[in-house]
Amino acid sequence: MSVTQEMFGWLDSLGTVEAPKSGSIPESVVIDRAKLIAARERLFNRQSDLAEYLGVAPSCVSAWELGARTPSVVQFANLLRALRIPSFEDALVKES
Repeated sequence: MSVTQEMFGWLDSLGTVEAPKSGSIPESVVIDRAKLIAARERLFNRQSDLAEYLGVAPSCVSAWELGARTPSVVQFANLLRALRIPSFEDALVKES
């Protein structure tokens, strides 16, 4: 099973983004941090602006961008919407 299939299957099991905020993204999924940072810089002036929009602490956005933490599935879905990234696959590091 590819990383993308694993991510989509896992997200499907959670239902809508209003699902419980438990759960984390599988470790095999590698988020393209550079793409997220570029999108955030294009749409939001600061990490704190994005954090406020998402309803999370600015330290969360910083940790996501540094790769120190991974957002929950719900946070990741909301992050992609906020950054206008059209699909989960578009935010993942491509396998070589």
